[in-house]
Amino acid sequence: MRLLASTAPWAAAVYGFSGMLLALPTMIFIALFPLLPGWAWLLSAIERQRVRLLGHKSIPGPPVSLRIPPWRHVPARLTSALGWREIAGTLLHLIFAVLTFTLWVFGLTLALTLLLAPFLPLFGSAFTAGDWRIDHPADTIPIAVLGIIVLAVFLYAQLALAVVQAMTARVLIGSRVEELEQQVTTLAGERVALVDAFEAERRRIERDLHDGPQQHLAGAALHLGLLRTRIEQQQPDLLPGLDSAHDEIERALDAIRAAVSGLRPRILIEKGLAAALIDLADRSPVPVRVDVDPVVRFSDAAEASVYSIATEFVANSLKHSGAHQITITLDTAPGGVRILLNDDGDGGADPARGTGLIGINHRVTLLRGTAELDSPISGPTNLSIMLPSDIIRTGAHT
Repeated sequence: MRLLASTAPWAAAVYGFSGMLLALPTMIFIALFPLLPGWAWLLSAIERQRVRLLGHKSIPGPPVSLRIPPWRHVPARLTSALGWREIAGTLLHLIFAVLTFTLWVFGLTLALTLLLAPFLPLFGSAFTAGDWRIDHPADTIPIAVLGIIVLAVFLYAQLALAVVQAMTARVLIGSRVEELEQQVTTLAGERVALVDAFEAERRRIERDLHDGPQQHLAGAALHLGLLRTRIEQQQPDLLPGLDSAHDEIERALDAIRAAVSGLRPRILIEKGLAAALIDLADRSPVPVRVDVDPVVRFSDAAEASVYSIATEFVANSLKHSGAHQITITLDTAPGGVRILLNDDGDGGADPARGTGLIGINHRVTLLRGTAELDSPISGPTNLSIMLPSDIIRTGAHT
C-alpha cells in the first residue's frame, strides 16, 4: 500500500506511456531500414535520460569519439559494438512497447470498466457481463472494489515492466567507457579535496604547535632564566638542577621547531616554493642548482607536495647515489607544469628497493600528475614530472 501511495507506480505509467509514443516512429524507421541506425542513436540518447522518470541515474552515454554530431563520427558508431547494441536496444524497446500496450489495453481497460460500474445506473444504463445484469448502484460496489484490486495489479505490473525495461536498456546502451570516465572524474575531485583537507589539517597542526606548546615552553625558559639570576648568589647549589631543567626545555623547543619545520618550512609559507627550494639548496652539502621562476605560485597543497618531492629526491641522492651535482628545474608549459630533477650520481634508482621513490610517486598521483624515471646503472638519474596546469594559483603568474 505504501508503494501504491508513492509516486513510483505513476512515474512508471508515464514511462510506459511515453515508451509507447516513442515506438510509433520506431515502426516507421524499421520500414525505412537504412535510416534505422540514426533513429536508434537518437532514441538511445532519449532513453538514457528517460530512465530518470523511475528515479534511476541517467545511463552513461557514448565516449566523445562516438558522439553525433559531428557526422564524421558516424562510421565509427556503425563499426562500434555500442552502436549495434543501441540498434538492438531500439528493437527491444519496440517489444517492450507492445507488452506495455497489451497491458494497458487489457489491464487498464478492465480496471476502468469495473471502477465505472457504480456510475452506469446513475445515467440510466446497467452494468452487464454476459447474462449478468446489474442496474442498481449499491449492487455494483463489489465490482468497484474488484476494479480497485485490478488497478493495483495493473500499476504493479506496469512498474515491474518499466523497471525491467530500464535495467535492460542500461545493460544494452550503457557505455562502460563513459561510466569509467565519470568515476575517474569523481575520484579525481575527491582526491583533490582530500589533499586540500590534509593541507588544511597540517596548517592547523603547525599553528597549534607554534601557538600552544612552543609558546608555553618559551615562557617557562624565560622564567627559569629570571629565576636563575635571583638564586645564583643565594643558593648556588641549585644551579646545576636549574640549568638541566633549562637545557631540557631548550631541547623540547628545538624538537618542536624541527617538527614544525618538517611539516612545512616557514619560508615556504611566507615566500613561496622558489625561496624554499633555494633554501634547501643552501643547506645541502652537495651543490644544488635551482632553476625556478619565483613569480609563479601554486596552490598551498601543490607547493607543499612539490617541496616534499624535491626534498625526498635530494635526500635520496645524498644517501644512495654519491652525486656531486643536483639540479632542480621547474617551468610552466601549455600542457601543465614540468619538474625536472637530476643528479650525476651512480644511478640504479628503483622504486621497488626503497620507499623514497614510492612516496614521490604517491605525491605525484595525488596531484593528478605523471612521473617518468630514467636511472641507468652508473647514472645519471633523471626524474621528469608533469603536473596539471590547474595547480597554478590564479593571478600568481605575471
